[in-house]
Amino acid sequence: MTRFSLIFILVSSLILANGKPTLIDKQIMELSLNYDFDKADKLLEETYTTDKSLKYHYLYLNVELVKSIQAAENIPFEKRQAVKDSVNQILVNYSEKVIEEYEDKELNIDDQFYLGSIYGLLGRAYGVQRSWMSAFSNGKEGKNILEDVIEKDPNYIDAFLLLGMMNYYSDRMGGVTEFLAGILGLSGDRKIGLNYLEKVEKNGTLNNWQATMILIELYSRLENNKFASLPLLEKMVKKFPNNTQFVNWYCYDLINLHKLNEVQKIIENPIYNI
Repeated sequence: MTRFSLIFILVSSLILANGKPTLIDKQIMELSLNYDFDKADKLLEETYTTDKSLKYHYLYLNVELVKSIQAAENIPFEKRQAVKDSVNQILVNYSEKVIEEYEDKELNIDDQFYLGSIYGLLGRAYGVQRSWMSAFSNGKEGKNILEDVIEKDPNYIDAFLLLGMMNYYSDRMGGVTEFLAGILGLSGDRKIGLNYLEKVEKNGTLNNWQATMILIELYSRLENNKFASLPLLEKMVKKFPNNTQFVNWYCYDLINLHKLNEVQKIIENPIYNI
């Protein structure tokens, strides 16, 4: 074996041994967001062939989540909800199985990050089902784990994603959801939530685009501030031209702002698949 081969193997093993988000992990997430699922799946499996760790499971869940969104776009409207519900339940079952395997293990800070984030994904999946108690209890568990991560390393920027969501939504809830959150001792601060999400959007490695998507949703639909959401949506469209959900959403908002010339440019641009 050559000296170069030995060095290459050593470096490769060190990269995989490091649980922190890497540029390869970021590429997997970005390929999926651009609907390049074959490339995302191939890179995920090649990189983690023998390493089905918490990191692998977190990446896998995120790729499958985007696949489900894209799949729902391509089926008749009357069947769309049934497909969403079916896929969502698969993600719930997968997440619960992973959590059951790791929840009682002693974990390093990186595995804590992935476990806390998977709890967050599970909470969001239960929220889609409107199973609010399960949504809040899993969200709270993830929040507690990620707060511990940040206490150990305040610069673990990606860990702020779920904390930002929990702070924001806990402050904005009302009715039954507010009551159930109160039972679990969940409270939040809208401004802190937005601040955390903006921190991840600007400086995150793995979760930055997720933060961008969440901020677009919050600014456009809950904050009623399309002028704040539009630049973020434009950034998503330029980065992920194959993602028809982003492109259609962007065009819709442009139409509402009477920017028809901008819509025409997008329609005529062959890079966008519309």
